[in-house]
Amino acid sequence: MGTRLFTGLTVMVVAVAASLSIIEFGPTGDRMARLGVGYTSKIVCSGVFVGHRDPQSVIDRDLPLVSRMFFRSQVDHEKKLVVSSLIFGFYSSMAVYHGPYTGCSAIPDMASYHATDGPKFSRFQEAVARRAIQNNEKVAKTKEMWSQNINTAVQQVVDGEFTAEAYDQAHTRALLVVQRGQIVAEGYATAHAPDITAATGLLGWSMTKSIMAILVGMRIRDGRMKLEDVVYKGYTLRSLLNMADALPIPEKYGMTATMPLLLFARRDMMAAIENYDGPHFRKTLGASDWYYSSPLANLISHALRRSFDSDEDYWRYPRERLFNTIGGESIVMETDQAGLFIGSSFSYATARDWARLGQLILNRGTWNGERLLDSEYVDFLLRPFKGSSGIYGGQIWCIPSEPLPDNASAYLRYERVSVERLKTAVPPGTCYFSGHQGQFVIMMPSLQTVVVRLGHTNGLTPPHDPSKWTDWQPTWNITGFLRNVLNNLDRN
Repeated sequence: MGTRLFTGLTVMVVAVAASLSIIEFGPTGDRMARLGVGYTSKIVCSGVFVGHRDPQSVIDRDLPLVSRMFFRSQVDHEKKLVVSSLIFGFYSSMAVYHGPYTGCSAIPDMASYHATDGPKFSRFQEAVARRAIQNNEKVAKTKEMWSQNINTAVQQVVDGEFTAEAYDQAHTRALLVVQRGQIVAEGYATAHAPDITAATGLLGWSMTKSIMAILVGMRIRDGRMKLEDVVYKGYTLRSLLNMADALPIPEKYGMTATMPLLLFARRDMMAAIENYDGPHFRKTLGASDWYYSSPLANLISHALRRSFDSDEDYWRYPRERLFNTIGGESIVMETDQAGLFIGSSFSYATARDWARLGQLILNRGTWNGERLLDSEYVDFLLRPFKGSSGIYGGQIWCIPSEPLPDNASAYLRYERVSVERLKTAVPPGTCYFSGHQGQFVIMMPSLQTVVVRLGHTNGLTPPHDPSKWTDWQPTWNITGFLRNVLNNLDRN
């Protein structure tokens, strides 16, 4: 009793100190508080209503310590929303689930949500509900595509990632190996986190960029977009997909950085990009024009939105034209409060449905005989952009075939560290989707294999000091895992 009382008083004292510090730090403290409540409400809302997970599990396993200590979340299952507040209620933010077409949105501007944004989403959900039977019939035709042909040796490799020791180290949540359209190994962290199963939708973070690229290719095939279209201030669709240009917004994260604020504490991503007045990023990329940029992915989403006659058509398109066609019933892309799909960061799916997206690329854009992407567009997605030194195509990462140029910038040298490690474990021609905290969909055309890894793993990015790169060891050894899988995979 005394220990619990002491612990409770300690947390209260720390919370008061934190609250006073936010006030003391003025604008910086204000940014930290708004980001904190926005992040907490959004992650909990999506985990519960999109991922179908237990609220306390999401709080305990998905939120950082600072969020668990200083922010409190209330989950309203009836209204399908989450309100998170700083302890003692100085700041609060809401996130609302709109349904499987648009997922959860962070709602930092509650006044405009109740006046205009909310009713628009509600009208849309009422309209698509009437189409549900037709859509479900299409999903049912393909959702059971995967048959199982378990490779015992590969399954043992996968099982080894879910021992208590391995899970405590890397927090891997799902692993799936598909070869020639059959599941040869599969595993989930259910023994350590009971609400994470084969049916759990998990956040892909930046793998959303690759979904956005697929959707753009479908609109190109529809005749509504072209790679050479100028879509934003002189940027072509091609240059955005290749990340051949850079906005002034730095790709940095942290409690006071800009990108998290755009994702979790702004009503309108596009307006925030247009009105950005923070520290101005200066390109220092030497001979390269390539810079990995999440805002560029959201400009792509904005261009996709403009290719439709209405927001309703834009919101329906991913599910009705792509996800339902490939049987990806669990896949959900999410919008901001203003209705823009956050093409950089917010999508959820089960491991099997992430594999479907990878299989679509392996199939060169076809699914069950239906062509969704032109073959030439798939070539574009997988062709490394020269300025990236061979590591990035069209919103899809590549394994470089050429050595790093002698005149490569410090930025490119840093970006190639992890890719070079991966290169040692996979065959030439491998490409992959990649997301924060160790999300991967790895496609190996020569082996007709897709490997999916989903997790909640920090410590996967190399240190910035080049002298430490040789000795650096990531929290999860992706190269070791892939070597073990490929050593036991059927090569016939």
